Amino acid sequence: SYLDGRFPFLPFEFTSDVCLVIASFVSGLLAVFAGHSFPKRIIAFVADSDRNVHNIYLMDTERRLTSKISDHPPVACCLAWSPDGLWVAFTSAESQQIYAINVDSREPRQLTDNRAYNFDPVWSPNGREIAFTSAIPGETHSGIYVINMLDNQIKRMTDDSIYPHRPIWSPDGQQIIFAYGSSAKPDIYAVGKSSGLITQLTDNYDDEKDQLTFSPDGRYLAFAETWDRSDDIYVINVDGSNPQRLTAPGTANYFPVWSPNGKQIAFVSYRDSDGDIFVIDADGSNEHQLTFNNRIDESPMWSPDGQQILFWSQPENEKRFALYVMDADGSNSRRLTEYTALSLYAAWQP
Repeated sequence: SYLDGRFPFLPFEFTSDVCLVIASFVSGLLAVFAGHSFPKRIIAFVADSDRNVHNIYLMDTERRLTSKISDHPPVACCLAWSPDGLWVAFTSAESQQIYAINVDSREPRQLTDNRAYNFDPVWSPNGREIAFTSAIPGETHSGIYVINMLDNQIKRMTDDSIYPHRPIWSPDGQQIIFAYGSSAKPDIYAVGKSSGLITQLTDNYDDEKDQLTFSPDGRYLAFAETWDRSDDIYVINVDGSNPQRLTAPGTANYFPVWSPNGKQIAFVSYRDSDGDIFVIDADGSNEHQLTFNNRIDESPMWSPDGQQILFWSQPENEKRFALYVMDADGSNSRRLTEYTALSLYAAWQP
């Protein structure tokens, strides 16, 4: 009998000591397969299904295991992970409303319900709120709004005097930084989360600024600026002072993103006919190229541990883009999505 502590095929008594040894061994195996002995790097991305509907998928980039987590509503854009890694926010392709889907239950939760186009969702550092941009079709102004995840209450943070887009939270959650979307005043602004006070951080109306990103310590902002047919990467203090151009003039540079340790910035440069991924130290020194492909490489994204960079690229002889990942020094580049997918929208799990 198995209940008396003996197995007929084991040449020893199944004592408590033996149980402890076996339990420890099994626990070790489970830890390995659960990912505790190997880095576990998860991404969310958008791809087409057989019905030509965009859904959200999760992928373990180490094992290339993929799982679809959304069926409805179809996804339009703008994936954003919650800080705890349990939710993914996105804009619906059907209604242009913002949803959040739980990666465990895979149940979507609708967050907005209006006649506007809602996009650019971004979670607050504490995960309790989401800032987003909302624009009513036919009107000339958009606004930055914040939704409380506890009660779904929505608060407008900007007025009709500006045309903001692409909000980001300061690391302390006290401010929301955004770019002004009009060519009349293409500058960077901050709005206090509690006070609602709007502060202009840059003062150069001739140059368009976009693709804002905070340094991990919250002391600096990096962004792309278009000036005199040149697109450059700049860094400023969080109060807008001390602007520093990191890239050489006369080139097209976009999509700056800080490394998790704050020492480097990855970006895209179109110095040749194709875009490539570069990195540069935060002080503007030690710039070097990571990709050398005869194709477009875009949107670099550091893994949370800073060891890898995710990016999307257009494979040769394919019309759409696929996801790739490489080590932070540019080595070991490999394709993640074998099928042609709308992989433009992707994000690492925190």
